[in-house]
Amino acid sequence: MFGNICLKAREGEREKLPGTSTFPGTNNLVILPTHEDISRDVQEQEMKRQELHEQSKNWHRRAGEQ
Repeated sequence: MFGNICLKAREGEREKLPGTSTFPGTNNLVILPTHEDISRDVQEQEMKRQELHEQSKNWHRRAGEQ
């Protein structure tokens, strides 16, 4: 998952850094995740969810056999 990375920007550099945003009234930059980053995170979470679902089905199946 993505966390925010904060940096100090020198005056006038904010516009030169694509994919960043600033906190209002400060020079603190936040590096924003790209669409690809978000899509990859969503896919990873979905794969984990499916894996856990399969494990859960297997556990219930085994518990029913005993």
